[in-house]
Amino acid sequence: MSANGKTFQRQMRQHITLTAPLAMELTGTGTGKDSRYEIHATLLNPNLNAHTAAFFATITGPDGQDTVETVPPSSPGHWRVTLDAARTGEGVYEVKLRLEAP
Repeated sequence: MSANGKTFQRQMRQHITLTAPLAMELTGTGTGKDSRYEIHATLLNPNLNAHTAAFFATITGPDGQDTVETVPPSSPGHWRVTLDAARTGEGVYEVKLRLEAP
């Protein structure tokens, strides 16, 4: 930022480093009706409280219906969302993930 006046001139610079809040990993196994996908989320930012964070998944199925799930932590700061074709059926799914960390 620069400020320029009749009797003064000032300049200020700030550098910030952004930290990704989560690491995401997707793994898939099987084919067709035996397929299974797991989304693993790991909290990376040490400024977020892993014990009070809440994780939500909005899953849109092949029929267009949305299901919102509260995902319990598998351990503090780690969550796992599973899509299992035997349970949910075959097709294309869209998954939106949301983290709330007060």
